[in-house]
Amino acid sequence: MTAAHDAIVIGAGVIGASIAYHLAAFGARNVIVLDRGLVGSGTSSQSSGILRTHYSVPENVELARRSWQVFDSFAAYLDDDEASAGLVKCGYLIAAPEGPKLAPLRDALAAQQAQGIAVQLLSAQEAALRLPICRFDDAALIGFEPEAGFADAYLVATGFARAARRRGVKIVEGVEVERLVLEGGRVVGVDTLRGRFAGATVVSAQNIWARDIERWTGIETPVRAERHGVLALAGPEPYTFAMPAYKDLGSPGMLYCRSYGGTQMLVSEGGAGETLAEPDNEQGDIPVDDVLRVGAQVAERFPSFVDAGLASSWTTSPGPRSTRSTS
Repeated sequence: MTAAHDAIVIGAGVIGASIAYHLAAFGARNVIVLDRGLVGSGTSSQSSGILRTHYSVPENVELARRSWQVFDSFAAYLDDDEASAGLVKCGYLIAAPEGPKLAPLRDALAAQQAQGIAVQLLSAQEAALRLPICRFDDAALIGFEPEAGFADAYLVATGFARAARRRGVKIVEGVEVERLVLEGGRVVGVDTLRGRFAGATVVSAQNIWARDIERWTGIETPVRAERHGVLALAGPEPYTFAMPAYKDLGSPGMLYCRSYGGTQMLVSEGGAGETLAEPDNEQGDIPVDDVLRVGAQVAERFPSFVDAGLASSWTTSPGPRSTRSTS
């Protein structure tokens, strides 16, 4: 068994690396991170990286607002001139037509404004000036968040990991935690194939593998991993980095998209994905019918993309979804 650690962090993606860095920054002297793979190689590597404060839960809005401040000054925040979040400050548009999505959007935008978020309400003409390849003629409400955009999740994870190491954090890659070690009902460490690591504080930053906690403790966790397909479509018109990311509440799949450079658009559906029986971030197949379904929705909102080609595609597991009703 290793000497007792102040904290053991499981997972070295964006969240785990950030947790380790901040624990060390706040005074923890013996922090270790254990990851089954490499830093940033799990679900972080598959992230679309879109950053915005548009959430329906006020606490999430505040977390996103504070996080944006970190992304916006990443090198200075980490005191590392070489650190980069790959931030593209393009803004974020969200629109809803008349119907069931309208009132929730109006409430969410009002709540953002009440929390001091610089959200603007745009006309269809104003929105089209920012995203000219998109049609907004059916939009009953359009919100625009200028302090938003997207970042590179891998750069963020590795940036936090490098800064954490400078503060004395040990990051061990290729180590899978097999169980929690309990004594008298209290956590005293974790067991791995490389042996036991001692520590009275264990932080799970496992994302889709968070159900390991249920297996280790017997305490039910009402979350299930999902897989989503992501497409990169190459259209005839540029989708530049100056054009905002966009969320279309009027589309059947509640599409979200952003520039992928040049004439390419990164796009996926924002609803529920494929529920996985077990956590798995390996690449899955995207059925042709799914590509056609998403492509048809894109063409409806972005008319010139009716002739778009599929440049690339991949699957992502953005995080576990709760199985409990929030109604």
